[in-house]
Amino acid sequence: MWKGLLDMVTFSGMMVLVLLGCSSKPVSPQKPWVPIYGDLVWVESADIETVYEAVLKTVKEMELSMTKQEQDGLAGVVVAKTLDDKQVTIKLQAETAETTRVSIRVGFWADEKKARVIYSRIKENL
Repeated sequence: MWKGLLDMVTFSGMMVLVLLGCSSKPVSPQKPWVPIYGDLVWVESADIETVYEAVLKTVKEMELSMTKQEQDGLAGVVVAKTLDDKQVTIKLQAETAETTRVSIRVGFWADEKKARVIYSRIKENL
């Protein structure tokens, strides 16, 4: 009897996590990005090549130490290090020919303040 109840509670808890994890949050003009599992994520109204160039320009302007840069027209990634040795990972994914999904993660524990600064600089470079 207890095993069946425990299985039902476990399944219910897992369903709640799945539904919460898969839900999308509304994006407001004041906060056009959403934090998803520590990443700052937004969809940019520009093609992937334009966004990629803005990301590279931002990384160079902020004097981050770039360790990886790849882009193939459908996806891209730029990895860099901050002065305090936090890894900055910026991922790009073409949603359509004119829109690009961008995610920024700074450090293992996701430093949202630094990610917001990078976000602002990328927006300025677009």
